[in-house]
Amino acid sequence: MKEPKHSKTPAIKIVRDLGIGGACILELPVSHHHAIVQLDQLPEELGFPLASPRPVYSVMNPVENTFKGSGAHAHTVGTEKEIMFVPMGQATVYLWDQYGAHIVVELQPAKKGEKIQALFIPDGIWHTVRYAPGTVLNVVASVEYDRSYYIEKPEDYFTLPEALEAYRRTFPELQE
Repeated sequence: MKEPKHSKTPAIKIVRDLGIGGACILELPVSHHHAIVQLDQLPEELGFPLASPRPVYSVMNPVENTFKGSGAHAHTVGTEKEIMFVPMGQATVYLWDQYGAHIVVELQPAKKGEKIQALFIPDGIWHTVRYAPGTVLNVVASVEYDRSYYIEKPEDYFTLPEALEAYRRTFPELQE
């Protein structure tokens, strides 16, 4: 009896370095109508484990006419890394490094014929996400959930007073 033919899942590619502590945009392979996040196909330089003990989870904002968000935080260096992508809706992700450099990334579903774009957030990067109504954000985490990994006070994260001040001045809606 012949073995069934299996095609190998294409590698996940880094398509853009965001210049914030190793954060980057990834291009995910697509099979028919779904994204494939196969951990052994991630670029080695991301340092993501080949097997994640935490399943993919989804954050949903089904509430109409509200733009909800997650709390701003960072994961302690050496702990959690994340890959985020949006199959439905729109998510705006704010990223900061400890010195005050920042960038805003818009995640949206791929249009027909396009590759799916995902965001890789390394450990040690301050971030928060805002979700448009009806958004689903899928997250692949590198470790099991552990709240002790979280840095949730900006003054405990930003190493320079001017970086903390710029954070508070530029994104007042993200203050705790």
